[in-house]
Amino acid sequence: LPPRTVLDTLDAQAELGDLAALRAAVAATRATMPAATDFLTALETFAAQAQLAPLRVWIARALQRTMPPNP
Repeated sequence: LPPRTVLDTLDAQAELGDLAALRAAVAATRATMPAATDFLTALETFAAQAQLAPLRVWIARALQRTMPPNP
């Protein structure tokens, strides 16, 4: 999974419905984090089909699996 900061950014873009920004962030993340390819491919699939609800669920589940940021 990408780090929580990236997931937070993706979540904010999904909440706004900004698929263009989300796709750009996914592409940038893919370039720097090849280990997150499976997760990012799923996001790209949801975004390509404009499926915001499942996209947000996918991100929310990833956020639940990451540690919260330090205060």
